[in-house]
Amino acid sequence: MYSRTETEYLLREDPRITQHTLYYDILTAIARGASTPTKIGAALERPRNAVAHPLGILESAGYVRREQDILRSRHPVITLADPVIRFNQLITLPHATAVEQGFADRVWQTAAPTFNSKILGPHFEDLARDFTRRYAHALLPGGLPGPVGTTEVADPAARTKHEVDVIALAAGERPQAPRAKIALLGEAKATVAPAEPGIWNDWNASAPCWPIRGMAPRRPRWLWTRCTASTGT
Repeated sequence: MYSRTETEYLLREDPRITQHTLYYDILTAIARGASTPTKIGAALERPRNAVAHPLGILESAGYVRREQDILRSRHPVITLADPVIRFNQLITLPHATAVEQGFADRVWQTAAPTFNSKILGPHFEDLARDFTRRYAHALLPGGLPGPVGTTEVADPAARTKHEVDVIALAAGERPQAPRAKIALLGEAKATVAPAEPGIWNDWNASAPCWPIRGMAPRRPRWLWTRCTASTGT
């Protein structure tokens, strides 16, 4: 874990960052799952336009990454650029005093669920998308995929939304284009223990059907686990 002194250097070196508390609060909100300017502002109890400028600075400094929803226009997806920053905001800073007092083992036991869900999970999803960009051409019937990213789909029947961890458009398709063809849908499951060989059958039976752009609801056909990527037909 970082020491308290090391965490203070995270933003100090950039002369554009003067309100350190605001910037740390923004990083923490993103680490906790706020992924749009509106959600980040709501987490800080500030209007959306109040976080636009510091978000731009964090992005240009390399702390924050801004991508676009691959299907929906004007829907940015904001994440932290490095899992170490997530670790810093969610585990190091909140527990620095307890660690300094000698309770590191107890802190880690308490923080383990946060580490698995908020740090390991998002990083594993990033790895699954990177795997798709690099290697899916060898597994897809159509060869090379097009752009790879994430999206969010509404489920009116369940009155909820589903985040699609991995979605690849067909080769030659443009993100946010109407009626863009989809080559691959998938989920990434970061498990603490290696996945059992039968996880694909169990997961495929219970995987949600995703209604995407008026298409017939579709189940994700790829599943990434800690030790493998499984495909369906």
